[in-house]
Amino acid sequence: MRARVIAVIVAGVLLLGACSDSKGGGGGSSSGAGTAFADATCADLANWAVALQPAFTDLQNAGNLDISDAKAADAALSKLSSEIEAAEKATATLSDGIAARPAPDIASGDEVKTTLVTTLNELRDLGAKVRLEIDQFDVATATPESGAKLRTDLSSSRTAWRRR
Repeated sequence: MRARVIAVIVAGVLLLGACSDSKGGGGGSSSGAGTAFADATCADLANWAVALQPAFTDLQNAGNLDISDAKAADAALSKLSSEIEAAEKATATLSDGIAARPAPDIASGDEVKTTLVTTLNELRDLGAKVRLEIDQFDVATATPESGAKLRTDLSSSRTAWRRR
C-alpha cells in the first residue's frame, strides 16, 4: 500500500510538472516522454483539484460540528454531502479519463496508469461511504455520542484521503 501511495504521489507530481511545462510555465519543452499523457490529463486534473477543495476544507472543519444547533448542523452536513458528491463525480471523471487514455510513454507507464486509476477509484468509493454516513445521520435524534462518532469518522476520512 505504501508503495502505491508513493507511486501515485510521484505520478501526480510528474503530471503537474508536465502540465506546467506543456503550458510554458515550467520552462521545459513539451516533447518529453509521457507529455502526451500529461497534456491529455491536465484539464481533468485541474477540475478534480478544484472540486476536491471545498469538501476537504469542510472535512477539516468537521471536528467543530455542533449537533446541539440542529439547523446549523443539518445545513453543514447537507453542504458537506453535496461537496463530497461533487468530489466523487470529479474523481470518477479523472479516473475514467486516465483509464481511457494510452499509458504514459515512460518506464512502468502501464503500472503508473493502473495505480492512478485504482487509487482514484478507492478515493471515490471512500467518498461515497462517507457521504452515505452523512446522509443517514439524523441530527434531530442524534446523541452527543453519535455526534462524536460522526466527527471522528469524518476526521478519519480526511486522514484516509490524505494517505491516498
